[in-house]
Amino acid sequence: MLHLDCRALLLSACIGLVGCNARFTSLLPRDSNPSEDGSVPDDGGTDDGGATPFDAGELLPLAEGQWEGESGYRASGSVTLLVGDGDQGQLEFSDDFSVSRVPGPFVVVSTRSSLSGGVSPERGDRLLGPLQSEEGAQTYDISGDASSFEFAWVYCQPFTVEVARARLVRVP
Repeated sequence: MLHLDCRALLLSACIGLVGCNARFTSLLPRDSNPSEDGSVPDDGGTDDGGATPFDAGELLPLAEGQWEGESGYRASGSVTLLVGDGDQGQLEFSDDFSVSRVPGPFVVVSTRSSLSGGVSPERGDRLLGPLQSEEGAQTYDISGDASSFEFAWVYCQPFTVEVARARLVRVP
C-alpha cells in the first residue's frame, strides 16, 4: 500500500508541475533583447554594466597597447589605460577598434599574459563588463587601483576563449 501511495504522490507532483504556469519574464529593456543571431543591440545609452565614463577628476594615460587576435580570431586597433587620483581608471578603445564576433564577449584587464583556466580575480584578473560593440570607440570604468594591469582582453565568457589581447605598455 505504501508503494501505491508513493506513485500517487509522484503523479500528483508531475501534474502540478505541468500545470503551474511558470513563466520567464525578461527584466531587460525591450530593445535590448537578443536578436536571432544572439547579439544584443547597442542602445547607445550609458547603462552598459559599468562601462560608462565617470566624472571624478582628470584621467591621464598610463599605458597603451595594440589589439591582436587570439585563438584564430581577428582584432585591430588600440587601447589606452587611463588612471586618475585615488582609485579610479578607465580603459578606452580607439575609433578603429575591431574584433571578430563571438557569443558572450567580455572585456577583462589582467596582470596575466594568458587567461587559461578562466577569469580569476585571485590571479589578477578583473572583469569590466560585456563588450559594447565589435567595432569603434568605447570606454570601460575600472574601480580600484588600475596601475598594475599589463594586459587587456576581449574574452568569450561562455566558452572561456581568449578572443583578443593587447599588451599594455607604459607611456613615457
